[in-house]
Amino acid sequence: QHPDLGLEASMGAYKNRGFFGDNGGNVFCLNLTTMRPIWLFDNIDDTDASMVIEVENKTPFLYLGTEVDKQGPTGTAFIRKLNALTGKEKWHFSRPCSGSNVGGKANSGGVLATVLPGKEKASGLVFGIFSRTNESMKGEFVALDKETGKERYSIPMDAYSWASPIDLYDKKGNCYIFFTDVYGTIYLIDGITGAIIHKEKTGYVFESSPVAWGNRIVVGTRGKTILSFLIK
Repeated sequence: QHPDLGLEASMGAYKNRGFFGDNGGNVFCLNLTTMRPIWLFDNIDDTDASMVIEVENKTPFLYLGTEVDKQGPTGTAFIRKLNALTGKEKWHFSRPCSGSNVGGKANSGGVLATVLPGKEKASGLVFGIFSRTNESMKGEFVALDKETGKERYSIPMDAYSWASPIDLYDKKGNCYIFFTDVYGTIYLIDGITGAIIHKEKTGYVFESSPVAWGNRIVVGTRGKTILSFLIK
């Protein structure tokens, strides 16, 4: 439906089905055995957030996000939940977002970070980040109900982010979410309530997504530094 070529988001797969979104607004489901399309979904705008698949009651669902790019300098960004077998949308959640001109190049707003489905005690939630909300350079972290797509809580961020959030769990199944913004702030929150456990401004620029191993978090910064944080 949209002619713009190029893929920037990582592909997702479930059994013999592959899922990917392009720069023009198309989301494809492809039969990986026959290499034939199964369904096509109109995502309206560029897709940079990677495809995330979660199986609920034996049915796979696809979580994805959209930028504000093709819509113009200001538009609507979406987090969506699709039935991965049919391509039918179960719900969507949106925020007005904007892009900006940085050094003569367009810098898009919207959902650029991968959507994060919760687990354990947070299994009823899905998390995401909107960038450049309400014509500002700020971001917004949101927790949505997996079943309805309704907002459970949101956290205003000091700046936008295209780095994906990560989840950590203790032995009791409590959920903790770690994320960053592009101007150097780190956030650690209670994933269930949204309470901020730790927030700190650093002197670094975060553009890459963090990884977790046990209670240790490792994240690269723009430049020559890799940071490690220990959660106690």
